[in-house]
Amino acid sequence: MKQYKFSMEKVLNLRQSQEDDAKKDYLEKKLLQLHEEEKLEKMVKASQDLKETTHSFGTVNELRQQYLYKNYLDEQIKFQESEVALAERNTHFELSVFVEKQKKRKMMERLKEKKYESFKEEERKEEQKELDEMGILRFKSKTI
Repeated sequence: MKQYKFSMEKVLNLRQSQEDDAKKDYLEKKLLQLHEEEKLEKMVKASQDLKETTHSFGTVNELRQQYLYKNYLDEQIKFQESEVALAERNTHFELSVFVEKQKKRKMMERLKEKKYESFKEEERKEEQKELDEMGILRFKSKTI
């Protein structure tokens, strides 16, 4: 009995490697997105904390500094929101690339499975043919 060898094994290995690379890229982008979201949350919390402390009146200079800091935080929050949106788009793109690579690999694996089933069927037919020939030869030798 011969051993099965998939003729497109190298292609399957290449697709597996491409899928692994795409998964790695996706996970990196997802981590970056989470980092950007965390930075945004910290800025929003700082802005909320500043609103709570603004109620305690101090000197005019302190109020002015708080006002300037509040404006600065608002600008940074808007900028960070755009960074989060960009990171989300990049993550979504990498996810779509990963899913596409995964589909291609699975398609090759299904092809490999079909070819293996076909190989097993051919082997079974060949074995059955040999058994039939042996039976015929045995029958002929008994009748002689």
